[in-house]
Amino acid sequence: MRITVFIALVALSSTSFGKNDWTKVCLNGTCSYDVEEGESNMGGRFDISGSPSAISDITSAAGWSIVNCTDSTNSQTIKIVCTDESKGCGHIFQNGAQDTIIRLPENCGSGPFVRVAKHWIPDDQSIPKALAANHTSSTSTMPHVHMLEIDGNFDKASGIHGNVSFELRTQGNLHPSPKQQKRQNGSGSTVAPFSLVNENVIIFDDMMTCPVASGQQNEIFLGSLLIQNVTLETTIIVISSGTLVPPSISSLSFSAPMNGIVDGAGLASLSLQGTISVIDFQFLDMIFASFSIADVVTVQPSFSIIANAAGTVEGITNFVPFVGFAYSITNLNFTYPFEVPAPSVEVTTPVSQFNVPALPSENSNAQITMNTTFKFLVQVNAFGQTVDLSVSYNVAENMSMNSTPAVEGEEVVCFDLDNRFSLVVANSGPFFQAFEAPGAQTIFEDEIPILSICDVVELGPSPPSRRSNTPGLPNTNLKRDIFSCPPVAATSLEVINIEGTFPLS
Repeated sequence: MRITVFIALVALSSTSFGKNDWTKVCLNGTCSYDVEEGESNMGGRFDISGSPSAISDITSAAGWSIVNCTDSTNSQTIKIVCTDESKGCGHIFQNGAQDTIIRLPENCGSGPFVRVAKHWIPDDQSIPKALAANHTSSTSTMPHVHMLEIDGNFDKASGIHGNVSFELRTQGNLHPSPKQQKRQNGSGSTVAPFSLVNENVIIFDDMMTCPVASGQQNEIFLGSLLIQNVTLETTIIVISSGTLVPPSISSLSFSAPMNGIVDGAGLASLSLQGTISVIDFQFLDMIFASFSIADVVTVQPSFSIIANAAGTVEGITNFVPFVGFAYSITNLNFTYPFEVPAPSVEVTTPVSQFNVPALPSENSNAQITMNTTFKFLVQVNAFGQTVDLSVSYNVAENMSMNSTPAVEGEEVVCFDLDNRFSLVVANSGPFFQAFEAPGAQTIFEDEIPILSICDVVELGPSPPSRRSNTPGLPNTNLKRDIFSCPPVAATSLEVINIEGTFPLS
């Protein structure tokens, strides 16, 4: 069977972020920078505020021209020329230029805001010819040519101008990420919708040649995940506030309104005996377009599918469970950490199939749990600290078979199956004042009993005793499974096979 995974990521709600108005000067203690949403970036707005001398402007709106500036870094030394003093060139020098936060023009610096680390007046006050035509004469004695050493080291600011606060809002409908530009401005390349085609994903796979009644045959431990349909519509929204000077985060919230469906199945084939342990096997990790203010904050969304499996098998079970899962998620709404209104979601369970064949010996048993996590993760990095915000759809399939002796020549074979589903929002750890510790909150959880049944079956004839010379071996791929050949023993006369659908109407 060929399985197709298709993830459609579409905005459910939107906030429009406009183009920056470079004619509006930042001389009153406030300034903002907008990023239009595009194929290469999330949209967003970054506002800063402080005292009138804490924030200034060296764009043309404030009467400045820049002689030399690269857009590859915020840390550099630049020469600036006041070409129109009437627009406010002198503002940057209120209480001294050093440690003032300034707005840079387009194509200068890797981000929109920097700190003035050092200011001095060069002896050479000649105005470059390219700027002379734009220069407006003035009777002021203020020098017109200045040198600024600028950087993004906001933690080194003395605070002489007081604190500078910020507010951030960013959102995106999650385009697969092409290479990012040096400074986000809303433009990007065309990106095709994401799709993945696969037959199945092997979670664990072990094999050994073992003795059986008729000679020898290959026995296996095999577990796989079939993804039949994953379709999710969502918008990632991150809102934060804090201070740029000194660097700190006071609040951080995350939301991802969503509709979608998660549909698949877990399959195991257990004819060896031993233990199964697969921990955090990530077979899909997709990075989406991000939002970034250089030297301040980066918001990076991603989507991953992670599988875990744990189980034990004793004796001959020949247990081959196939258990489907399907969950429809409608109108998921939350803001984490949870606020008023409380989070809400509607989860329904479309019909799925199960099939549990086995050919066990008496006193044999098998138990396995296969857990699949579909996770949207938003990594926020600010001022050198990182926290992961996530919303996870967790599917756990519990499958077991147990055989015990009955009267002579018979055994009692029991099957138990259930599925569990939870929807969890979490943060990975402490983050400034926004989070004191790791945290997780469950929005929804449910358990679906699928099958719990016992039956008495007839045992086949006892085979001649055979001995395996092959000891238990570790799985050379995962290095966690330990398995061996089960002892030769009488098994049920016929294959036991129970199949059906769930949930029951």
